[in-house]
Amino acid sequence: MPEVVRDRIEICPIQLPGRAHRIRERPLFTSMPALIGTLVPSILSNSPLYPWLDRPFAFFGARLGELIAFELAWALSALHKLSPAALCIAACRAPHLPGPHPLEGAEHLRIVEVIEQVRALGGTPEYILADSRLLSIILPKLRADALLGPPMRISLTLRWTAQSQPAKESRMRW
Repeated sequence: MPEVVRDRIEICPIQLPGRAHRIRERPLFTSMPALIGTLVPSILSNSPLYPWLDRPFAFFGARLGELIAFELAWALSALHKLSPAALCIAACRAPHLPGPHPLEGAEHLRIVEVIEQVRALGGTPEYILADSRLLSIILPKLRADALLGPPMRISLTLRWTAQSQPAKESRMRW
């Protein structure tokens, strides 16, 4: 992190059950309202985010994290009149665009079909997709994640760098 901002921001990642150091925790969230309701309850002091909401904050999310960040921002604004200073999103197309979204319907697909969808997304090494033990750990999370993608409900201001700028038609559809 650049020194100019190192002392000005604190990164507080949200780690969902079943991921990284919480790999053995259950339940996996299969509903965006349940996930957001846990992070943004009606009594704000009951939120696991509460210790960080007394100062300016921002959300960053990539892929599914983008949807979660967006919904968090909306819920905090709607329920508690709190808004992030920034909502940064990456690696996710506008959710209202037609066509299947990554892993859409994965909760109903056979294992081989889910693996093919993951392979088509790219970024997952083939040795992982060929390892039945690893897949037994990963697939339940992918199926749960497939159920988390609701439509978004707030306005966005989007910015891209010259290197990451999607095609004009895609940008305009946001």
